[in-house]
Amino acid sequence: MRSRPRLLREIALTVGAVAGLVCVLFALAAVFFGITPLIFRSGSMAPAIDTGALALSKTTPVADIEVGDIVKVTNASGTGITHRVVEIGAVGTDSAQLFLKGDANAEPDAESYVVSEADRVFFSVGKLGYAVTWLSGPVAVFIGGIAVGVLLMTAFGFRRPTVESPAQPDDDDRLQEPPSGRHSAQGRGTSTLGVVLALAAISAVGISASNTPTTLAAGQDTATALSGTFTTALPIPAPLSLTCTNAERGLLGAIRFVNLTFPSRGAQYTYQLTLKKAGENDREFAVAGTAATGVVITQAVENGALLQLLPLPLAPVLDGVYTASIRTKSGTRFSQPSPTANITMNNGLLIGLAASARCGGTPAAARSAPRAIVPETTTQAPTATSPLVPDSTLAPAPTTTDPSLTEESPAPPPVEVPPTTTTPSSTTDTPAAALPEEVTTPPAPAALSAPVASPSGASTARVVDIDGAPTLQIVDATGAVQYSAPATSSEAYGYGVNWSAGDQLWLLGPDELVRLDGTGGSWSRSVIDPADVDRIPADILALLN
Repeated sequence: MRSRPRLLREIALTVGAVAGLVCVLFALAAVFFGITPLIFRSGSMAPAIDTGALALSKTTPVADIEVGDIVKVTNASGTGITHRVVEIGAVGTDSAQLFLKGDANAEPDAESYVVSEADRVFFSVGKLGYAVTWLSGPVAVFIGGIAVGVLLMTAFGFRRPTVESPAQPDDDDRLQEPPSGRHSAQGRGTSTLGVVLALAAISAVGISASNTPTTLAAGQDTATALSGTFTTALPIPAPLSLTCTNAERGLLGAIRFVNLTFPSRGAQYTYQLTLKKAGENDREFAVAGTAATGVVITQAVENGALLQLLPLPLAPVLDGVYTASIRTKSGTRFSQPSPTANITMNNGLLIGLAASARCGGTPAAARSAPRAIVPETTTQAPTATSPLVPDSTLAPAPTTTDPSLTEESPAPPPVEVPPTTTTPSSTTDTPAAALPEEVTTPPAPAALSAPVASPSGASTARVVDIDGAPTLQIVDATGAVQYSAPATSSEAYGYGVNWSAGDQLWLLGPDELVRLDGTGGSWSRSVIDPADVDRIPADILALLN
């Protein structure tokens, strides 16, 4: 029979060998199959995945990602964020626009993510992440070093020779003899293999623990993420229009204010109001509320408060003409300004009494610009003729004041004074020519392909150049952009934009076929196998090579 110390030694080596084999296989899977372990540091994915859980994720093409999958992306600061896919938006042939939301969050993430691939979670174990985190600490490394030494001594340490008892029978003597030949070599080989695999286990665990990425299942306030694999980022869409309307409230309409209205660019965005006036710092205010795409948002603008007793948005009282604009906000990024609207602020006798805000007016900078040119032709005329205007009425009796007449004989041309003195009054009103600058429209993006209308005429697909990147846009009958995403082209199909019955938009590519379906102004994406002819309309099938 085997002695007890030898049995314990073989059990230890066997356990180490099995653990080493498992760790080696896991390391190989991570390298060859793109499997990555993740440790969750927060709980916005609870109860599906709690804080401290260890999850496994696999790099997955975006075409294989579906609504309901849990995927990992990376935000602008490099922090990993893992949330669930709640919607897949418009795409090119190799990218998609993902909308994510933490299970424990009330609202989706503030920003959508345009990706070509992402890490999809396929397995998780609660609390195991704490153990992996501990293994990456200095205490675990120290204990691992001791374990390595113990395994080395167990496998290769000196063994005490077996002492034979002369009273034992010959059969017992044979049982006590150490094995020789092939069996002895096999025992030594098993010990060597065991320690090698055990060392591999400790090394693999140490390396994995020290390199296991952590992911933040962030709350709504910090869940602004971009993508683990970046493509050309979509520009944040600016409001398409801005309308100013006068309004009153209070007793006899004493409080006069304005309402600014603009169409929403999507429920995932917020907005910022900016008021500009020459010589002053810009005044910025958060616009309360968001809405679905195309829904009109109204923001009231009041000039301070009656007697400064009520805490209204624009207190203290403003005075003069301000230019208002709206910018779309997504996380820390802003769009270009919307078209502008001018608002005339009246300070109400400087104490806030009946202070008002009304639509219209010309900014002070626009009025003062033309006046700077007028003095170049009129400054000499007023200074030379203003003291002579009274004297010109005495011109019929020049013989009574000979000395003075000889000194001011050049002055009779005061007949020229009326046209020169009236010139400033006629030019002060000329700034009316600057009024067209009150409303500015962002330049239309350059078209890369001819617009294609849907069969019903309700939508139009086009490919335009935005910041140097080809972009597919779907707009409604009013020109409002419903969806925008990077576009790709191929030699066989170009941009591959084709409509089919039912207002389905098909994107043809050499490697895949994409279908966009619109419902209520929202568009969803599906990847169709070109070999699945039953799902492809005949007119689209005829276009495939």
